[in-house]
Amino acid sequence: MNDISNVLLGLDDLAPDLYPDRSIHSVEIEKNMPIWDEAGLKHFSRMIDNLIQVVFVCFVNRSGSNYLLDLLEQLDLGAKPTDEAFNYDQVIARCRQNDVTSFSSYFAKIVIANAKNGVCFLKIGGEQLFWLTKHGFLSRMMESAVPPKFIFMSRRDKVAQAVSLFIAESTGQFSESKVDALPPSSEPNVDYDAKKILDRLRYILHQEHLFSLFSALHEVELLSLSYEDLVGSPERTLREVLDYVDAPKDTLARLPKIERGGKSLKRQRGQLNRALIDQFRGEFGVSPERAEPPRAAAETNVTGQRQSRRAR
Repeated sequence: MNDISNVLLGLDDLAPDLYPDRSIHSVEIEKNMPIWDEAGLKHFSRMIDNLIQVVFVCFVNRSGSNYLLDLLEQLDLGAKPTDEAFNYDQVIARCRQNDVTSFSSYFAKIVIANAKNGVCFLKIGGEQLFWLTKHGFLSRMMESAVPPKFIFMSRRDKVAQAVSLFIAESTGQFSESKVDALPPSSEPNVDYDAKKILDRLRYILHQEHLFSLFSALHEVELLSLSYEDLVGSPERTLREVLDYVDAPKDTLARLPKIERGGKSLKRQRGQLNRALIDQFRGEFGVSPERAEPPRAAAETNVTGQRQSRRAR
């Protein structure tokens, strides 16, 4: 593909609900700059020639991606925990500040600037990944000597993730450095809202579905990691990542020296999280220890005795 190809053949004809590449980020980026131009082709070719291992960290908010990148940054690899380089506000501001004329130039410059020891980790959302594919970025990279790799970061406890996202959106605080961290007694005051937490749970599951669709549709394998495994066994999980990305051998020697809880960022947890999680599970749980059997619930309705909240 030596010409300027804006759209991967065939994908432009698919409706957004079939090929989910549209988001506020794609709309604003396309409104403000061309995707490809001559300068972008040159910068992109230079990036390819540098033989950088690009690793897309596929994430949904509050999945533990910042924690993963914090640990990888400690291993002296190209990882920036809170940087979401494909978000439109970051793209537009950086391009204007540095006189970058197209998204392709921006993409190449970000990879080259952020790479360390031959590796660059970039956080990316579902629609953003489809958008890069539609505009030919991934096909060009797949044809190179160092094809991109993909890590899918998720949490097994989706309710805890939904509550964490609900708190972050309610407070406007999505990350917190250890330097600025508030003491436990200063936790934010967030009122319980079952509808909003449920909405966030549905959002998380939908976004994770996009990565499954991407993998199946484009026949791309993702390395799946769980937040719980990373917290419980960080060194073992990181060894898996280092092996997957073919990190330099001396990176392994740094593993025993990492701050297992994260060096720069504070993980969101505490009494507020636990209280909201317990309240949500108490309201929706249907396991035997949480809900009456249907027969017993029906009998209480007939006799007029007290009816449980779940039977109503």
